[in-house]
Amino acid sequence: MRIPKCYPVYETGYKEHLQPVTDYLDAFHNLHPIGRYGAFKYNNQDHSILMGILVARQLATGVDQQLWSINIDVDYQEKTEIYLSGYQS
Repeated sequence: MRIPKCYPVYETGYKEHLQPVTDYLDAFHNLHPIGRYGAFKYNNQDHSILMGILVARQLATGVDQQLWSINIDVDYQEKTEIYLSGYQS
């Protein structure tokens, strides 16, 4: 399903609210939410492609690829500092 003009917005503590959703979705063995919108993660293009490759491997081999664990490294996230004149990356 495509939802036009949809963008995930994160707030402090969102992971605790998201956990019941991921637990529920994990109960469907033929559903594999991936990418920025499917996994509700701030994935870069490389992470989304990796998720696609890994879900294909999971379907082919039956071995769980731990898709929810992709892009959880805080050090990889973009850093931004806010200044009075605006922001700088």
